[in-house]
Amino acid sequence: RATSGPALSVLLDFRDDAFNPRSGAAASLEVRVSDGLASRLSADLPDEASWVRSEGGVTAWLPLGPDAGNPGLVFRLRGGVAAVGRSGTLPVEERFRLGGGSSVRGFEPDSIGPANLASSADLNLPDAIAPIVDWASRNNARWIPTGGDTMLLTGVELKLPFTSLGLRGWDTWQLALFADAGNTWFRKEGITTDSMQTQDDPFLRYSVGFGIRRSTVVGPIQLDLGFNPSPITERGETAAITGFIPMQLHISLGAL
Repeated sequence: RATSGPALSVLLDFRDDAFNPRSGAAASLEVRVSDGLASRLSADLPDEASWVRSEGGVTAWLPLGPDAGNPGLVFRLRGGVAAVGRSGTLPVEERFRLGGGSSVRGFEPDSIGPANLASSADLNLPDAIAPIVDWASRNNARWIPTGGDTMLLTGVELKLPFTSLGLRGWDTWQLALFADAGNTWFRKEGITTDSMQTQDDPFLRYSVGFGIRRSTVVGPIQLDLGFNPSPITERGETAAITGFIPMQLHISLGAL
């Protein structure tokens, strides 16, 4: 859907290195406003096209020693909130979502928060592909995350350079141990989902895990394996490999 309106973005960077930081902090704030112009020009757009959305966060790096070979801690805190001036809530594409490599790493991307139960689809499929669809369970009822108008994300990470573990010659490599927590919610009254009606949404979702980092000239390459210690099996949060603890593998580039 077409939207219009101003946006303001602010970034404060106090890191010692923009690509491979060891100390300092970085903070960001983004405020976006939909002036509702598009909804007044097109009868196809709903009243909820008028909204204000703000999101901000801070990440801090704390070295545990004076040398580059010493361990360090990374703290993250991020939050967001939105207000809708008319009926309804945020459009689907503007809602806050969590889960994945840059947030709560024990979950699939955008899978955290309220959800609706979608009924199985009654499709008249060609005989050649119907067995494949049935095998993939695409024709069964499933939970669909909706996102929310409010979000909170926090996390802590311990970085252990390979040299601090006695591995000489591995100056650019690090072992990381992390814990993440966060969730999304609907703050506006009158908005409900199937999971909200059955009160199946925990206040926070958690993940723990470990990963490997390698410093490069364009930032660290990160390989993370996150675990979900409290899966909601009714929503399909089951493990494909371990059978009892859901896990997710994420690859990313950069320190933010």
